[in-house]
Amino acid sequence: MMQKLTKIGFALVLAAVGTTGLKAADDDTEFSAKVGLVNPQGDLRSMTDRALGYGGELGWDFKPTKDAGVGFGLNAGYLITRGKNEARETFDAKGTYAGIDLIYAIGETPLTIRTGLQMISWDVTSLQPTVGTGAQGETAWKLGFRFGAEYRFSKTWSATAMYDFSHWRTDTDANTGSNPSFVSLMVGYKF
Repeated sequence: MMQKLTKIGFALVLAAVGTTGLKAADDDTEFSAKVGLVNPQGDLRSMTDRALGYGGELGWDFKPTKDAGVGFGLNAGYLITRGKNEARETFDAKGTYAGIDLIYAIGETPLTIRTGLQMISWDVTSLQPTVGTGAQGETAWKLGFRFGAEYRFSKTWSATAMYDFSHWRTDTDANTGSNPSFVSLMVGYKF
């Protein structure tokens, strides 16, 4: 897991350095750190027996300009949802992700809409002794999609609600996939 976070951090720094020339020096860019709750949806809800989780995210946003009304942001994060019942087949699921968002300004309001693509890797562990505890499925990076909104309370504080959809594995026996999704509610500090 530490290797994944190191790679994401390195990629975020490289992307940040590489994109500094895309905007003029007087345009606003900002870094953010967010923490909050993760509410499993879809297959992730079944896998964790509806257990709430938590997560964190780092980001670098190029704020929407008044002319275009669209900006973009780079993000990287980590989330954990722990299965809460060892008597039935539940799992601990940890996701590591990195991506890019388009940020749409809503007029002069403190509200922005965000949508983007991300690469996500899931580390899933079975908690059921009869099935076999330990790592399950794939840990490869898969493409995901997310959308949501961010509301700024002040220059430095914000709240974000995001829906993330991703793919984890394909069950070749049943010819079905596992597509974890989640809603994250986070409080952010911008600096």
